[in-house]
Amino acid sequence: MAFCPNCGNELLPGAKFCVSCGTQLGASVNTSQGPTAEEAARAAEEARAAAEAKAAEEARAAEEARAAAEAKAAEEAKAAEEAASQTVSGAYAGAGAAFTSQDQTSDRENTYGGNTYQSAPSRPVYSQPSPEASLEKPQATRTLGQWVLDIFLTMLPVAGLVLLIIWSVSSETAPEKKNWARAMLIWHVVLVVIAIIITVVSLSAFWSFYRWYY
Repeated sequence: MAFCPNCGNELLPGAKFCVSCGTQLGASVNTSQGPTAEEAARAAEEARAAAEAKAAEEARAAEEARAAAEAKAAEEAKAAEEAASQTVSGAYAGAGAAFTSQDQTSDRENTYGGNTYQSAPSRPVYSQPSPEASLEKPQATRTLGQWVLDIFLTMLPVAGLVLLIIWSVSSETAPEKKNWARAMLIWHVVLVVIAIIITVVSLSAFWSFYRWYY
């Protein structure tokens, strides 16, 4: 791009006169070509310098932000450490004061009317029973009629065996009734085994006698 040497107006490509001031342009003014190599190099250098300056500024801002974040984190860690130290110190101070007060109470002497008396030793503290434990009622024992009814139900052929099994495994059954049902089941099993043995022996003897006699 070329400009008029007289008025500095921008010239059109291939123009021989300046449209602003009418100055005739000589051969020394080249209006058909763009910027020279020196101008292009200078513009490129300026652009590169501007980019480098911007990058340096961004890097400096990032470094400052990182340094600020590290300083804040260090400050917060220091504050937390100081708070923890104060808490531990307060706990130790409270425990020491409690022990000191107890020792002073046990060793303190009282003076009345010129006479010195040793403080009475502290009485032991007994824990009170919980309300739940005091409200617990002893389990009522089963009456004679209930036992008679239970024994009668167990004498039934099939229902009795089923009831014994239910009573022996149910969590709602009273402990004494559950133990009684388990004992009855054990005796049922023992009696069944004895009956099977007697039956097998009897049949074997009868079969032997039958074969011998006939």
